[in-house]
Amino acid sequence: MNKSDFNNGQPPKVPQKTRLARLRSYLRRKRELLSEQCLKHGGTLLVVGVVASIVSGDTITLSEAGVILTLGSILWIMGVLFSKDKEGQK
Repeated sequence: MNKSDFNNGQPPKVPQKTRLARLRSYLRRKRELLSEQCLKHGGTLLVVGVVASIVSGDTITLSEAGVILTLGSILWIMGVLFSKDKEGQK
C-alpha cells in the first residue's frame, strides 16, 4: 500500500446525494420506531387509565386516572400521526 491509498488521513469523499439518501433512510427508520413505541405505550396507558378509573381505590385516584388517560391519548395520537406520515411517503 502506498501513501495515496489513505488520502492523506482524510475520510473518502462521499457524494452529497448519497449522504442525504442515507440520512433520509436513517430518519425514516427512527420515525417508524418512534411511531411503534408511541402506539404501544399510548395504548398501554389508555388501558391502565380505564382500569384505574373503574377500580378507583387507595392507590390511584380518579383524577390520576384522568391524567393517565390523557397522556395515553396524546401518545397514541402521536403514534397514529407518525405512522400516517410513514404511509404517505411510500
